[in-house]
Amino acid sequence: MKISKVWILPLVLMAALAFTPALAQETLPEGGSNFQDAVELSPGSYTDGEITNDTSYYYSLEEIQPGESLFLERTAENSDELEYGDVKIKLYNQDRAEVISAAAASGEQKATLHWLPGTNQEDGNYYLKIESGSIWGADKMKFSLDYETEDRFDAGSGKDAGDEIPEALKVEPGNYSGYLFGSGEKAADTMDSYKLEVDKGEKLVAEVTPPVDGVAGIAFFNENRQKLVSKLGSNPGAVVEEFFAPSESGTYYVKVKIQRTEGEEIIDYDINFALEEAKEEEIPVQEDTEESTEEIPEEVQQQLPEDWQDELPDDVKKELEGMEGKSPEEIQKELKEQLPSNYYNMIFEGKSPVQGLKTMIFNFLKKVLMWFAGLVVLIIVIIIVFKKLGSSDSEEDSEEPSEKVSSDDKPSDKGPNKSDN
Repeated sequence: MKISKVWILPLVLMAALAFTPALAQETLPEGGSNFQDAVELSPGSYTDGEITNDTSYYYSLEEIQPGESLFLERTAENSDELEYGDVKIKLYNQDRAEVISAAAASGEQKATLHWLPGTNQEDGNYYLKIESGSIWGADKMKFSLDYETEDRFDAGSGKDAGDEIPEALKVEPGNYSGYLFGSGEKAADTMDSYKLEVDKGEKLVAEVTPPVDGVAGIAFFNENRQKLVSKLGSNPGAVVEEFFAPSESGTYYVKVKIQRTEGEEIIDYDINFALEEAKEEEIPVQEDTEESTEEIPEEVQQQLPEDWQDELPDDVKKELEGMEGKSPEEIQKELKEQLPSNYYNMIFEGKSPVQGLKTMIFNFLKKVLMWFAGLVVLIIVIIIVFKKLGSSDSEEDSEEPSEKVSSDDKPSDKGPNKSDN
């Protein structure tokens, strides 16, 4: 039977498509026994992985920059033989600190891990650790591994919109897609910051559409990093829209934060910016500002001299040094509980150095007066106690001499003194 030339090309294409997945899969190389011996691994699909009880394999992954996502999935291939298999996949950053881990749920074959670093994470190579605990029912677990990376750059910019205002992404009015990831201890890219130019007489409108299981929050800031207005979604999936009409032309910033109700998957959201003509009643006479949520070092630099930390007590300095890596909200909450109110007000409530110095002097004088008053009371109590002790001793002394005199007045039975002779 002759095959028409017309059919040759489709048959070749079908054969290529049929064999592409098989050709794309590679045998997983055996990993190193520690970070120093980690085996390099490129994105791809790997098969024929094996691991026994209480074993760890280390792999070095490609460099990932903020805005690039990482996907890892380990699938057990001999689950029909296994009664139980405790095999985790763990991700470590360039400092070899664990950032996230995943294990298969009970009865499941797959352990899936997502990661999306933000600008608060350093560029660098990541490490994958495949770690086993107990394996029952078979002497080993056979598994496959999928490793993928994908660009998740905000607003199609080729980079991540910064977590904080200095790293804000400049955009024009329009509709954009953004990406966030993580919360709590697994925080990685938890906030995106954008900046736009707004003229007097215009109002900047921002609308955020989160995923159905995400609660969105939005806040506007001025060039001094002071919060102007903010709004939080009323429920998961609710679209959040807010606007601000500045009294002066300038650069204004919009921060977006989305909290997922469950799961640790990457958060996709849409954001739309529009410039509209502002109504007279929408333009404030003077911009009212809310309490800022900027990180301490950057916020303080706007209000205090460069050597402001030199004036703080040693215990306060230690508190500030221990805040690295925490979110602005966590920093502010923790410091409010631990710092004296005068230092907290200087940092967060926008008070000038002079006001802060007056507050510190007043509090110092108050403490000195309280200490002095306590000292005076203590001295008075001591004087009273000593007076009582002295009076009781004098009464005893006044009784003893009288008894001695009476005994001395008695005539001596021994005759005259030698001095009389």
